[in-house]
Amino acid sequence: MVLLIYGVRLPPLCQKPHINLLGRVAGLKWSDIDMNKKVISINRTLVYQQYDSDSKKEFHIEDPKTAASKRIIPINRQCELALKRQYVQKIVVSDKAPKSKKVKKEFKDFLFTTKFNTPLNSQIVCDAIKKIVNEINLMRDTLTEMELFSAHCFRHTFATRCFEAGIQPKTVQAYLGHATLQMTMDLYTAVMPKYLVSEMDKISSLYDSIEEDGDNIAEKIYLEKMMETADIIEFKGDPKVV
Repeated sequence: MVLLIYGVRLPPLCQKPHINLLGRVAGLKWSDIDMNKKVISINRTLVYQQYDSDSKKEFHIEDPKTAASKRIIPINRQCELALKRQYVQKIVVSDKAPKSKKVKKEFKDFLFTTKFNTPLNSQIVCDAIKKIVNEINLMRDTLTEMELFSAHCFRHTFATRCFEAGIQPKTVQAYLGHATLQMTMDLYTAVMPKYLVSEMDKISSLYDSIEEDGDNIAEKIYLEKMMETADIIEFKGDPKVV
């Protein structure tokens, strides 16, 4: 939500819902987080759908859709602090949740829930984003209003920041849980064109360094040769020893 608070304008490619991402977040339990090793294990996804055996939409716990989706993700310091705050908030929510709200046993340990300690679905998250965006736009004119976007934008933004920081695409693939590197590279090529010039500048800097080293070596050799021939002078085109 930090991106929302600061009003970051996100790319149009994010303007679509993505249930799988929310399902993995909504299905996260505190037991999936190892604060000693600084990692999160993605073991399940929470789906809100009406199946044939359901009379209405219900929550279902399922395995991640691919083998690559079931993974371990490292966390940084900022993520660690955010998770700890969420853990404290979860305790408060659990204590204050009305007893009239019946929560199934298998859903009680989810880290991210509603204020009633019930599981999250995509519509709840979309409504929360819309509310914050609308609050931001109250202080902006029409030309600078923030566009509405889906939660999947956070995933794209994270990937973009990884690329900008110089993290290798293969590593980003592991973070995102893409089944193939091509999926990651498609995203990489979509967000990186504006950095082509700055990336070329890195090559220029490298060559500048090489040329500078070469110039320094040439200057050193030149001075040494000058010292060796300091006792030689030119006289009518023929060198004479003094």
